[in-house]
Amino acid sequence: MKSRLIALSICLSVCSFSYGQYTPLPPLDHTEYEQFVNTLRTTALEQDMPELIPIADNMTYDEARRFMANPHVFADELKSMKKKEGDPAMDAIRIGIIVNFLMNHFTGLGSAYKSNPGIGFALGLYALYTFSTVYIITEIVFALRAAGEKYNSGSYNYTNTYRLGYAMLFSSILYAIELQKVKLLLGGGPVLGLALLGKQIYKENGQTDKSDIQFGGDYWKRFAAGIGLTVGIMNSGGMFFFLSYTLFLTKLYQNSDIRMNMFRLGMAFLFAKK
Repeated sequence: MKSRLIALSICLSVCSFSYGQYTPLPPLDHTEYEQFVNTLRTTALEQDMPELIPIADNMTYDEARRFMANPHVFADELKSMKKKEGDPAMDAIRIGIIVNFLMNHFTGLGSAYKSNPGIGFALGLYALYTFSTVYIITEIVFALRAAGEKYNSGSYNYTNTYRLGYAMLFSSILYAIELQKVKLLLGGGPVLGLALLGKQIYKENGQTDKSDIQFGGDYWKRFAAGIGLTVGIMNSGGMFFFLSYTLFLTKLYQNSDIRMNMFRLGMAFLFAKK
């Protein structure tokens, strides 16, 4: 926001310098007034500053004279107005829909095993809150996750594929870097998951066996916790595209080091403001 305010001030000053020295309330005929407003509007388009267009469209003759007399006061008033208005698309907590494409893989498998990544997806809601250049995003989603393992020991080999449904909570604190038309967001935060259902698919020598995953005790743990790292871009309307990696800290089983980490490719869309 600070960079845009500085640019706006420079833009306004450039427009005013086009009309010579500034004395209190300089004379301004109708043609000069139209030229000044058109210059302001053209500069706004060239510098990709849509904030200036309504100012140019609504600027009266007396306002143009006052601005040419003292452009710095006008720029200060514009800064004050921007602070009060904030980013019109990001001025409060906003709610939207989020869609994730997932790729899960196992870590901590034995030397005879090989991880077989699986594809899944997640769908849910997300809330966005901004504080200056800090963006806080919280997601509540239902995720279908999948991953497999391959065992190969000479003539004996098999594959296990696990498909699970999780209720998941992602919370990220992201730092926003202002680019030309979008914001680059970088950061991360905690990830929590609760397994609701699961299926194991065992394949050996062309035979397939399916069974429900058992939770609790020495079986699969229902609760999962980890840390997510995120990089993404967001436009002024709150449309968010991102890539994230979740490193889970909890193990899948009581007596193992196996974990199921996850890549996410996501898209998020804010509901329109009424």
